[in-house]
Amino acid sequence: MRKKLNILFFVVVFTFISFNRTPTYPSYSAEKEGYAIVIDQENTVFDKFIAEHQEAYRLIVVNLKKAGVNNQGSQILKHLKSVYESTPFRYLVFFEKVNYLLSVDEYNSNQFYGKDWTNQPVENITYRSVFPYSRQIHEGSVIQVGIITEDWLKTDWLNQTEISLNMTAPRQFDDYLMHTAKCITYSSHLSDWGEYVKNLKKQAQTKGIPTVLGMEDRSSYQRELSKGDYQLLLEPTTKAIQTNAVSFVCSSLEKIQVNVSKYTVEDFNKHPDYITTHVWRDDDKNQYVDPDGKEITIETIYDMTQKLDSKKRMLIYPIIYPPNHINQFYLTLVNLGEVIPDSKYLRTDSQELKYNYCTVWNEVMAHLIEGKTIGQAVFESYDSFVAKYGEEYYPDSLVIFHTYAQMVIYGPPEMTMQDLAEKARLEILPKEIQETSEIIIPTKETQTEIIIKNTGSATLRYVIAFDENRLELSPSKGSVESGQEVKILLKINKSSVHLFSTLKRKFSVITIQTNAGNKTILVKWNDI
Repeated sequence: MRKKLNILFFVVVFTFISFNRTPTYPSYSAEKEGYAIVIDQENTVFDKFIAEHQEAYRLIVVNLKKAGVNNQGSQILKHLKSVYESTPFRYLVFFEKVNYLLSVDEYNSNQFYGKDWTNQPVENITYRSVFPYSRQIHEGSVIQVGIITEDWLKTDWLNQTEISLNMTAPRQFDDYLMHTAKCITYSSHLSDWGEYVKNLKKQAQTKGIPTVLGMEDRSSYQRELSKGDYQLLLEPTTKAIQTNAVSFVCSSLEKIQVNVSKYTVEDFNKHPDYITTHVWRDDDKNQYVDPDGKEITIETIYDMTQKLDSKKRMLIYPIIYPPNHINQFYLTLVNLGEVIPDSKYLRTDSQELKYNYCTVWNEVMAHLIEGKTIGQAVFESYDSFVAKYGEEYYPDSLVIFHTYAQMVIYGPPEMTMQDLAEKARLEILPKEIQETSEIIIPTKETQTEIIIKNTGSATLRYVIAFDENRLELSPSKGSVESGQEVKILLKINKSSVHLFSTLKRKFSVITIQTNAGNKTILVKWNDI
């Protein structure tokens, strides 16, 4: 009997340990940045994604079912905080089946951005954003967060051959007449992306990024800002989105609904499946859109339901209503919020505020063009935005906050615009030079060879900077095709050797500048 009880005790203890084991995660290593992947349960669909990331990152796969964590926003956030303590991560992706949603009570926090948002709550909504996970997992850290869908994982994505930018920028709405009394005219004012996209185009061109701009110039009272590189019609807009790696695509909000007696804009048109432009013909010549909206014509310029090929594209989509179709692009940044901004926040002219809805998205795009990751463009540009506008920002800080808080990235957040294209990869041979960044030329020798090899998929272009008084290099510039290599002859200009001269260690620096990054190498030799 005693023997049977011992066996039973062993079975119970073993069963308890087996089914209540705390999941273990990779130990912290400073050599690689942490990358957390949250899945609802065991799923082989992520195998390829994991294989492509495991060399560059310290992967942390969080299986909610295996970890005993409820698939619910607050529980997931709590678990990720504990995971971060033992193994920090900079990037975080949720599988689409993970219920990361947080209620407004869970979202608002007196620690969030150092401001007590609970004094300005927006009630009865659920945030579809991942923004809290960026700041609330670990104080002082900014984590870049994205969502990965099953369709995305099953797509065999192909690199672009080069990076180019398209910006499609119809006006959001024109100037509606709402009321006139005692020589005072109340109007909606204009909402126009023109000034912003023109400046973004200049910024992109200084970075060597080919850029095209589509704008609407068929309406009454056009400005110079309305002139673009192509007209906002269905065919040229579709071609621009299909043929460029990155598209910043705005859509008209017309026809808007105005309340004449309250002097307010009540609602905007929703176009979840289409990108639209509008043309305003001022038939009565009063320089305002009539409240009934009959002077406005809506035209579709892109169909979001159409199937694209599997080339890597990035879509930046600053509309105020969530779209229905977001899986056609490798990377999509979109607003998925339920908080619709007041019309004064959408205006871009004749207002006291120096910031608005367009300004926020302009900040995001500026970061992307500068070469930041899409995660940095969203989660870090908030800080630069606040720093830029200072105290002017705070009177309407909540609407600014909601604009950022409702942005969601679909796709890997660590990607930059440049990562969409085929890449050259620089390798220096012999390997000792690559590893030590030094070339040592023996005393009795005056020259050596190094090899520049391209292990990437695109052409490698290089230029070598060096001190011509001390060194000779040939060829000092050129290109190397994928899988090929070129030998570089390096000679040192030694002084004439005199009797009883003492040899001394001398050095010079060469810098190999390429489209795949730069490599600085110290050249050492003995001379008098």
